[in-house]
Amino acid sequence: MKIYKYIGVALMVLSLGACKTDDLERDIDALKDRVTAMEAKVDRLNESMNMIRVALDGNKTIQCYTENEDGSYTLTLSDGNTITLTQGEIGATDVYQEVSISTDGNWVIGGVETKHHAVAVDGVPGVTPQFRLAMESEGKYYWEVSYDVSKLTWEEVKNQQGTRVYASASGSSSVAGPIASAAPNATGDKFEITLTGSGTKYEIPIVSGLACAITEPNPENMENGYWIVPTNTGATTSIDLKGEAVLISAPEGWTVTASIDNSNPTTLSVTPPNQDGAEGVIILQVHKGLHWAIDQIKVRSKKK
Repeated sequence: MKIYKYIGVALMVLSLGACKTDDLERDIDALKDRVTAMEAKVDRLNESMNMIRVALDGNKTIQCYTENEDGSYTLTLSDGNTITLTQGEIGATDVYQEVSISTDGNWVIGGVETKHHAVAVDGVPGVTPQFRLAMESEGKYYWEVSYDVSKLTWEEVKNQQGTRVYASASGSSSVAGPIASAAPNATGDKFEITLTGSGTKYEIPIVSGLACAITEPNPENMENGYWIVPTNTGATTSIDLKGEAVLISAPEGWTVTASIDNSNPTTLSVTPPNQDGAEGVIILQVHKGLHWAIDQIKVRSKKK
């Protein structure tokens, strides 16, 4: 009889252990789902910010687009990049701060005007805020924003009262993202984007067969955003130029060649002056009809 009791107790312990394991696995799965929802929400927000940058700069067109089953649009830009754009609701959240642009051209985050320009001022290009969620404690996240192109510095998003803005992957309210609406116009030659905060509308031309894309060289040839070009050999990188003609702008002393092939990628060839540390920006501009597409890359020479 004692043996049966021992077996019974053992089975009960195993059963309780199995229940705890199942509960733990469910908790882990639920946590993974929350993290996935968070990441998706942040990705959608940052994609919207990238699209606003395209609209503000006005130096890119849309080669083609597709409408997805969830109502979002996947856009292929003239520089070869793709953006999946979700208009209006970007996901359920407890707290989300609206993004807009002030009359002075500065970014406004959650009703607080920043000192960061959304549009170019005195030749200095505007910046594009990028967002992320940082965890304060288990299940409690707050928003951070970076105005740094390399995203090396981050700061907390704060409301008008100066307190940290929290967010949650769960919640009953769905709120608008920075883009209130986005869709092709009736004639299909422009993509219209309306901002949530100000109601400002932007139009991005849809031009098939117009492309201007410079492929960034291998990471070992890049340094702090500059393409490092040897003075003794020069360097090349792949480009995709489609259109009618290309204009090339290069720093003084640099020799740059590029050509259009409407069927295949071609090559950008760069030869720097015979000095160390000469730097500048190479700009390619391609036009088709009345429309232009522009791409650029920063370069710096290095003596070998």
